[in-house]
Amino acid sequence: MGSRPFSRPADWRVTPAVITEAVWAAKQFLDDIFDKCETYQELNNSRYRGTVRKLFGGDIDPEKFALARNNGVGGTFVERFLGEGWQKPTKEALSALQEDSARAQAERLRKRQEREAAFFLIRQFWGIKTV
Repeated sequence: MGSRPFSRPADWRVTPAVITEAVWAAKQFLDDIFDKCETYQELNNSRYRGTVRKLFGGDIDPEKFALARNNGVGGTFVERFLGEGWQKPTKEALSALQEDSARAQAERLRKRQEREAAFFLIRQFWGIKTV
């Protein structure tokens, strides 16, 4: 009794729910990368530099970094991260997830504010000056 490996795409029966979950996970992962770095220079020097440079198509653009950090990554970055063949599924999934995305964005901003408040207290306690 021979078994076929499941490594070929033709063997997979991908449902819309699986596609949506993959797009959502990719978006959350990328949003987390941008949230961890306060400046584009910090991101450019991080271990994620190679991944992020591919998203930008080269050098990390400070303006696009600021947009992605403040508004969350968009469909183009998610498509580039997931690779070829994800353009249509990404658009469909992101439109289906728009409401959840708004809630997630609010949660990300809340966490960022908490983190910034904690760092402010630490800097204040230790007398660290910020530039």
